[in-house]
Amino acid sequence: MECIDFCLFGVYGVDALDRILVEQQDSCKKGCPACSRVCPANAIIFPHHKTAAIAGADGEVGGLKIDLTRLFGGD
Repeated sequence: MECIDFCLFGVYGVDALDRILVEQQDSCKKGCPACSRVCPANAIIFPHHKTAAIAGADGEVGGLKIDLTRLFGGD
């Protein structure tokens, strides 16, 4: 459930069976793969992201950094 708590934009929710769901897709910020970095199961991917591990390729995403200035600056 780390990805739910980590998302700054309220994208995720939990259903009656404790499954994580995308509830507010339009709230997801383009270029913000933060939830994929903290997901312990690596279950969240962004297929078109320039970083292979975030796009779904095998690899460790824990050490990746996000430029928050770029994320919050343009919206």
